[in-house]
Amino acid sequence: MTVLRIRAAPWHWPIVQSSRKLSTHRPSQWVVLFLFAPFLLLTGHNLLSSLEGPVSYDLQLPVAIFITLFVWGAFAAAIAFFMRRRVVLSEEGIHYHGADRSVFLAWDEIDQYEFKRSYADGHHGGHAALGDALTDGFFRRRSTRFSFSGGGNTFSASVSGGGRNIGINGMYTRMRRFCETVVDRLDPKFVNDALERLKRNETVSFGELALSRHQLYLKGEPITLKSVREVSVLDGQVNITMADKTELRLGAVPNAYALRTVIDQLNASDSAEPGRHVG
Repeated sequence: MTVLRIRAAPWHWPIVQSSRKLSTHRPSQWVVLFLFAPFLLLTGHNLLSSLEGPVSYDLQLPVAIFITLFVWGAFAAAIAFFMRRRVVLSEEGIHYHGADRSVFLAWDEIDQYEFKRSYADGHHGGHAALGDALTDGFFRRRSTRFSFSGGGNTFSASVSGGGRNIGINGMYTRMRRFCETVVDRLDPKFVNDALERLKRNETVSFGELALSRHQLYLKGEPITLKSVREVSVLDGQVNITMADKTELRLGAVPNAYALRTVIDQLNASDSAEPGRHVG
């Protein structure tokens, strides 16, 4: 009797391979090239000098060849290591494949996203500007749909659900595309769920913030939505402008763009009902 043995593939691969890929994000090879560039140039120059110039000692050429092969081999190994890490966005969800683990989160499993950016005195630091140039290209265009300014090594994004988390930093390519796709896919569900809960007079949490039908709670302190003039979000950082034009800079807030949409819709519905008491 012939026994047919079938080796089961990892559980996450069939899901990703059977669905249409939306985008793939890897650590940028430009960062590795930037780090190795001085050593690559020096070893290449040293090898050419040994080949064309006078030899000062017997092992000069073999040593130059060995050093060149070592440095360029390390560069190739670093590129290969970076290429092993990737995040794939598909119609089914988000798949992270790293050097030591793989994680898959279906879109309907995800209950939170968060985008963070570090600022130096309200502006990008020099290293951040360099990271932006290396990872997003020197000619970046600003996103207007969700107010993302781009990547950079001060930027990070994470999604979580079911006790699992996928996080990437600004060294990954096309961070803006990653963030916009995440918001596109998740916000309709987050906004609808929040509005339904608010209709039942429940409180919805956004990290340390809490939102009720008529109030926003900042670390337990209530702010009436009627006194909120505008909620703006840039790179996942929330700023609230009050009716008296004072600003509250809240920093990174989970599901920040969904929070803005929900508050805008609540204020719009209240303004459409002038006889309704708010507060």
